[in-house]
Amino acid sequence: MKLRGISTRVTTKTGSELGVLGPKFTTPPTTPLRGIPVNLSAVVAGMKPRLRTLIGANIALQLNLEPQGLWVKAYARLIEQVVLNLIANARDAMPQGGTITVETSRPEVPAPVESPTAL
Repeated sequence: MKLRGISTRVTTKTGSELGVLGPKFTTPPTTPLRGIPVNLSAVVAGMKPRLRTLIGANIALQLNLEPQGLWVKAYARLIEQVVLNLIANARDAMPQGGTITVETSRPEVPAPVESPTAL
């Protein structure tokens, strides 16, 4: 009984704290997310001070960003959240230090290949 009360209290507190971080996407939205044109390179470049703070002094941060900009249809806030999570995971994976490299680039799309004919 006592443990259940503690569990409920922790869940409630965590839920209210998550509200401060932004919208919750725990269930599929009723309408699809459409996004707006966002320069992915600019979003990552703007995050540099926060990323430096997040990773600490014993890890180097290297940004290799597409100089022409890399436009995608997305929500900048969600992209920031994904990048922060990836950086935090990378930081946790190298307790002895190292270098985290974030790169944006245009993908090279191969030419279409003809499908083999059916037998």
